Amino acid sequence: MSINIVTPALTGYAAVSYDADVTIADEVRALRKLLGENTATFGARFLKSGRTIETWEQGTRAPDPFVLAAIRALAAKTGKKKARLGR
Repeated sequence: MSINIVTPALTGYAAVSYDADVTIADEVRALRKLLGENTATFGARFLKSGRTIETWEQGTRAPDPFVLAAIRALAAKTGKKKARLGR
């Protein structure tokens, strides 16, 4: 499994690329770890409990589509910021 967040030099926009076997659970876990947050803090961003985040990361439940869109937008924004900082 690999999730790569890159910022192409020509566009300046962050893009998130995924291997075919990456699940939503993998996306959620990767972003949370990239941000260095625990499940409770990460969940607060989306008005969800830490336990809800754990169920997403375990793959037993999935975020609502609008929450998933917000997660993916945050991943792209975070990737662009980390790229600017050289991390």
